[in-house]
Amino acid sequence: ILSLWNPRLSLACDILRNCYEAFALYSFGSYLVACLGGERRVIELLENKLRKQLDKPLLEETDENRGEEQRSYINFFFRPCVLGKDLLSIEKFGLVQYMILKTVCAFLAFLLELFGVYGDGEFKWYYGYPYLAVVLNFSQMWALYCLVKFYNVTHEGLEPIKPLAKFISFKAIVFATWWQGVGIALLCAIGVLPRKKNYKLDCRTF
Repeated sequence: ILSLWNPRLSLACDILRNCYEAFALYSFGSYLVACLGGERRVIELLENKLRKQLDKPLLEETDENRGEEQRSYINFFFRPCVLGKDLLSIEKFGLVQYMILKTVCAFLAFLLELFGVYGDGEFKWYYGYPYLAVVLNFSQMWALYCLVKFYNVTHEGLEPIKPLAKFISFKAIVFATWWQGVGIALLCAIGVLPRKKNYKLDCRTF
């Protein structure tokens, strides 16, 4: 609303929104951990799931070698339940890196705008916007992916709070708003939507 009322405030509002969005995603992850009883209880839950996996007999391997192999970080993409407490560390790192990068990129965009080289919505190599967009896109996807993997392993313990609807709505808010802005910028770049100057002309016409 403030951005529509005064376009000069749009960048400042965008920075505040980005910082709060990063904080909200981290808070949601902390909320899930709190609902499971805290980090110590989560570690116990993940280790119990790991033991259940190790109890399944594999004829060609010893329990010790099997445990070392299954704790490999490669399994984060295929079998996250066998990571044990390491899964919590990966999930926390995924959320923290997004919170840090989102905040840093927001203030970096502000500095670039002061020097006139940010180019909001402009996909040109001499502007900072496309580079920040790529960094934030990968950071956001990694954070949400970590959250999905963590939820897949712990969804049974979270069943009392029915987190699926919360999880889907939160992902939609974080992901959809980001891609909405990028999508509009792309449509403007290829000429599907008019530029800002055309919008001003339309307003004067009305």
